[in-house]
Amino acid sequence: METHHRVSVLHISSGDLWAGAEVQLFTLANALKNHTPTHVTLVLFNHGVLEQKLRNSGFAVHVLDESQLNGLQILWRLIKIIRKVQPDIVHTHRTKENILGSCAAFFSGNLPSLRTAHGAAEFKLAWHQLPKRLIHFMDYFCGRFLQKKIIAVSADLAVKLENAFPREKIDVIENGVDIDALLHDVSPAATLSSIQASTLKIGIAGRLVPVKRVDLFIEAAALLMQSRPDLDVSFHIYGDGPLRNTLENQLAALNQKQGT
Repeated sequence: METHHRVSVLHISSGDLWAGAEVQLFTLANALKNHTPTHVTLVLFNHGVLEQKLRNSGFAVHVLDESQLNGLQILWRLIKIIRKVQPDIVHTHRTKENILGSCAAFFSGNLPSLRTAHGAAEFKLAWHQLPKRLIHFMDYFCGRFLQKKIIAVSADLAVKLENAFPREKIDVIENGVDIDALLHDVSPAATLSSIQASTLKIGIAGRLVPVKRVDLFIEAAALLMQSRPDLDVSFHIYGDGPLRNTLENQLAALNQKQGT
């Protein structure tokens, strides 16, 4: 009788935030668990929301706290975890995890390793930022020579990655959406009559951090409402983060200035 080997995957992620990459990892882990015979183990470098959600879903989670451990200590412990779990694949997410995860996989018998690129670089490094440039080079080296595949979450991102990595090494797998979770967790549209009545609704969703430029979204919304008061439109911001108070103050100032 033919037997099928159950694939085992070890995911390595920072887990410091509950944002896009973390949500996608959580969605992926649940999809693998619920819809495939894959065995999933996870290593995080921080305690936090992702850790708790994964544990609540029944996953085996190892936390190597980067606030308590240096890079070499994390690498050594990763090797020990890999030798114990014996995964078929090591899947890494983000720069530090790419470097330490791919090196740990290599030193554990050159296990197949891959990464997901969740987005392009947010900032261009200056020439004098030597430590960051070294980390960037190490990330490139590991992706180019140690890891088997690079997953891009969009075709546009794949094109950008081709500037650094061979095209045949890059595959596009777009972010998945857990429809059942959305139907369970997401409440109906806002019940404010003025919002319900608007014909056109424009929104932005994401972390409230500088790189998302939510401030420009607010400025654009204000400009459109000022120049086209005849439009039946409402604007919506979905998210949270360190800039929430700043953005709320920006909204208040614009509302006071325009009398809206």
